[in-house]
Amino acid sequence: MIRAGLFCGLVAPLLWAAVIILAGELRPGFDHVSQYISELGERGSSTGTLMR
Repeated sequence: MIRAGLFCGLVAPLLWAAVIILAGELRPGFDHVSQYISELGERGSSTGTLMR
């Protein structure tokens, strides 16, 4: 059980970062430097479902 927790603790941040990068690439015109991550998940966004 402890190993599973350690594994999840290591994988979760990497998966989180990968999804943010992927969503940013899928949304035309999105700039990771000048825009907020929350814009990727806003209602009506093309990447909203992926980010939620």
